[in-house]
Amino acid sequence: MKFVTTFIGNLGINTKLSMLLGLPMLGILILAIMMASSKWDEVERLHLLESSSILNVKVGNLMHEMQKERSASAGFLASKGAKFSTILRSQRTETDRALNELREYTEILDHAALTADGDAALKSYMSNLGNLSSKRSQVDGFHITAEEQRAWYKKTNSDGLHLVAMAVQSAYDPDLTISAALSMMSAGYLTFLSLKELAASERDTLISVFSADVIEQKEHDELVTLIGEQHVYEKLFTEIGEVAFAETLHNNMRGASVAAAAAEVEKLHEMARSKHSHFGVDPEQWYRVMSQKIAGLYETESYIGKDLVEEAEVMASESSGQLWRIVILVAFLMVFNLVQGVITSRGIIRSLRETMDVLHAMADGDLTRRVKEKSRDEVGQMNEYLANALDGLQATIAAISSNSQTLSGAAEELTSVSQQMGANAEETSAQAGVVAGASETISNNVQTVASGIEELSATTREIAGNASEAAKVALSAVETADAANATVSKLNVSSTEIGEIINAINSIAQQTKLLALNATIEAARAGEAGKGFAVVANEVKDLAMETGKASDDIARKIEIIQSDTTEAVAAISKINEVIAQINEFQSTIASAVEEQSATAGEISRNVADVAQGSSEITQNIAGVAEAAQSTSTGANDTLQASAELSRMAAELQQHVTRFKLA
Repeated sequence: MKFVTTFIGNLGINTKLSMLLGLPMLGILILAIMMASSKWDEVERLHLLESSSILNVKVGNLMHEMQKERSASAGFLASKGAKFSTILRSQRTETDRALNELREYTEILDHAALTADGDAALKSYMSNLGNLSSKRSQVDGFHITAEEQRAWYKKTNSDGLHLVAMAVQSAYDPDLTISAALSMMSAGYLTFLSLKELAASERDTLISVFSADVIEQKEHDELVTLIGEQHVYEKLFTEIGEVAFAETLHNNMRGASVAAAAAEVEKLHEMARSKHSHFGVDPEQWYRVMSQKIAGLYETESYIGKDLVEEAEVMASESSGQLWRIVILVAFLMVFNLVQGVITSRGIIRSLRETMDVLHAMADGDLTRRVKEKSRDEVGQMNEYLANALDGLQATIAAISSNSQTLSGAAEELTSVSQQMGANAEETSAQAGVVAGASETISNNVQTVASGIEELSATTREIAGNASEAAKVALSAVETADAANATVSKLNVSSTEIGEIINAINSIAQQTKLLALNATIEAARAGEAGKGFAVVANEVKDLAMETGKASDDIARKIEIIQSDTTEAVAAISKINEVIAQINEFQSTIASAVEEQSATAGEISRNVADVAQGSSEITQNIAGVAEAAQSTSTGANDTLQASAELSRMAAELQQHVTRFKLA
């Protein structure tokens, strides 16, 4: 840790700012790539769901035409070709059209849209459809019974329903939340296909009955079962399907022609249940009436299929749009952060370089340099404080320079007086007065210089103390921010763990919902024996949906907590960085103050020497005044003292001249 701290501390400001800007941007870029990759997978999955939805609709359309061809073939065989020949030829054309559409689509279908079982079901279904031509030939040549051809068509449509069921299962992806809605729509479509298959089987049964003009007990029981199963599937459809689907079915069945056909069907139902024979009903008439009722169901089926495909297309389009929005937003943020970071770092580095130039000039004795760029940030405030300190130091040294020049002149004058004292002792008393005045002037000037130096030293010590206290406060702030950062990080980890638990609960709820759906379908297939199990499966499904909603609410709250925690971590990290910069700037100030303190101390010592020389001059003058008889000795002492004073004045002037003041 110490090595890392030392290594980073030795880096230049430019390098540190580059790291400060580059590392977060790299993290954002990696995160954006991960998000874009996840969204791309979602888009691909939704396109596959769209493909499976289109496949379901194509299969449903073919099943509708196969149902009509099955009924027409049954009537054709039952009447020995006397009836349904025209209807059968026309219907075979419609069946071939729907079959060709399905074959063309399977050739371009991405089989990744289906599971392995679903792909196997598709191959089995298409393989069975390959026998359609041979079955038609057997019907045309009366080489197959009505019951046998009906069984083949029912088996083929059953394979189609199984294929749709496999596609419904593949539509659900626990890792793709939005696929749940599409899966429920597909399940409703499958339920409605099963309902319409039962209605078509009812049409087949009564064609055989009305063709033979007699109903056997087996056919009677089959009719009752088919009618009951249709009611069960219709109820199941209204429960698991969307409200709009149920309303569409209700409106289509209330249309004038469909409602009239449904009423006629009910009359014929009652006739078939109440009589044993001699119905007197034309099978073709029954075919047309029942087909009219089924047409109302087919309109609903077409609406559901269209809505299913459109919903899949909308989901795929929205997900693709979200992907591009993520890419554009990240690109904008990267460019914005890069430009903002470059501008900010250049401004900081430019200010610091100007500050370094001023400090370097100050170290060389040039006190006239100032930072030209003005700003209100911490660097600008530091430059302002530096300018104030330089102004004070410049004024102090200028005063010292002026006083040293005065002192030098006084020393020269004192030397001249001493020489005159040696030549003319009689003038000693008079000259002593002059020297005394000069000595007093020197003393006052020296006191003034000493006072200024003392004030400079006190100011320097105060600045050093304030810088030290500021460093301690900055260190304490760093420790406090680190502690807060650690606490918030723990909160982030805890919220993430809670989010993972919620995801697990949500996944279980989705699986439970799917199991309930499969159980409902199987129960519906089981007929009367599965009614009770269907009710239980519906209750399990409702419970799973409530669990999923509750989990989603909790997950949204966890996401809000995680977002707030991430913002807190970023803010605390920014505070740490600002405090670290302040600490560095304070260290620089403390170093400069230390150097100025040493210089002020040297000047103070020199001034003390000057004060001592001034005191000696005063004593010598007093001796001259008290004893004129010692004039020669006093003059000699005065001459020596004046020489020393001249030397100190020259030395003081030498120290002062190293500073550039203007």
